[in-house]
Amino acid sequence: FEGGGTLFEAQLQDEHPTAIQPLKPIGSRHALMHHSCHRHAGAGTFSGTRDILVLFLTATMKKNGSMDPLEQSARIKGRAMTSSKDFTERANLHREAIKFVPDDGEAWHYLGMCLQEISVPE
Repeated sequence: FEGGGTLFEAQLQDEHPTAIQPLKPIGSRHALMHHSCHRHAGAGTFSGTRDILVLFLTATMKKNGSMDPLEQSARIKGRAMTSSKDFTERANLHREAIKFVPDDGEAWHYLGMCLQEISVPE
């Protein structure tokens, strides 16, 4: 694609505003990452297709050292996604994640996928 990129509010405080260029990843399979409090905007794409993948990462821990239920559920789902190809083990991990956050649609979705894989003969 031509054009595009990301502009950050802090760039506008530069001494030479005409030299401001949007930031872009260094190439294919690379990303631009920033703290969520940094105000930003997408620069226009002149031609081609620009695909944008947005991720939000959260890590929290309570003062007593215990984890927030959402964080605990996310960690368990992560273990399930990187664990063995044993569908039963993965399904059990997703069930465990659901115990922490019963309305976690993603965990229910992944559990359903595991159960579907278990029911399909190899």
